[in-house]
Amino acid sequence: DAELEQRLGESLVAAGQAERAATVLEHLIATQPTSNIEPSSYFNLGYAHFHAQNIEKSRQRFAQFIDTEQDEKRCDRARAILEALESGRT
Repeated sequence: DAELEQRLGESLVAAGQAERAATVLEHLIATQPTSNIEPSSYFNLGYAHFHAQNIEKSRQRFAQFIDTEQDEKRCDRARAILEALESGRT
């Protein structure tokens, strides 16, 4: 279920298992309607892709997070990361 996959992905990110987290979270996004996906899953996926050196996918998922997250402080954090990715500072 969506909640279980989201928690698993978050746990894998926290454990430093970026590639496994990306696999779990990409499956979540591919198989669930967007209404079942928490914005934090996009953030975690952007983070996981970044650490797995999948920069284009990282950009895409951080942008989706910004589009879906309501908390402006969290969006500002993601915007800063996205700006760094866009300018090649990472």
